[in-house]
Amino acid sequence: MEIGRVVKSNSHVEFVCQVWGAGEVDKAPAAEHYGFGTLVGVELDEANGAIIGVIFDTILHNPEFGSVGPRLMPAADSPVLAPDRLGETAVLAGILALGRLGPQGASHGVGPTAPRVGAPVRTLSPEEVREFHLPNGLFTTGYVPHLLAHHHPLVGEVLLNVADQLTSLFPEESGTLAVVRDNLAWQMKVLRSQ
Repeated sequence: MEIGRVVKSNSHVEFVCQVWGAGEVDKAPAAEHYGFGTLVGVELDEANGAIIGVIFDTILHNPEFGSVGPRLMPAADSPVLAPDRLGETAVLAGILALGRLGPQGASHGVGPTAPRVGAPVRTLSPEEVREFHLPNGLFTTGYVPHLLAHHHPLVGEVLLNVADQLTSLFPEESGTLAVVRDNLAWQMKVLRSQ
C-alpha cells in the first residue's frame, strides 16, 4: 500500500515521507501502515528498484500551533467560507535506508543513489521482506552495523521492533534473532544507566 511521498532528505540515508491524509487519495493509510518499525519501499525506477527502509520517527506538522494572532475566520468555518483552503497539517514519517531491492536482487547498506522528491513510499509485503533478508538464499541482517552507527536515540528500539517482526517471518532463525535482540536490549540498558 502506498503511504505517501518523499518530501525531503536529511542525509543520503535518511528521508522524510509525508503520509497521505484524508482527501488526498481514495483510501488514506491507517496509522498501522506507517507505524514505528514499519518496513517500507521507496521507489526509484525500474532499473534500480526500491530503497528498503524502516520508519524510525514520526513528526506531526501543524503550522497553526503557536499562532495566537487574530484570524479572519474561525477554523471550523473554513470548509464553508473557504472550501479551497488546504489543510496544512501533516504527518511526516522519518525513514532510515537499510538497503535496496530490485532486478539485481537485494543488497544491504548504503546505496549509490537517493530517491527524488516525490518518490512514492509503500509498505512491503511479507514476501518482499523475506526476499530482502535472503539476498543469496541465506538469512542476513547486514544493515544492523549501519543503523547502529546512525546514533539516533530510537535506532535501538527500531532494531528490536524489526527483530520481532523477523522472528514471525523467519521462525527457523528465531535463535539467531533472540541473540541479536538480547544483545541490543543489554546495550540499550547499559547506555540508559550512564
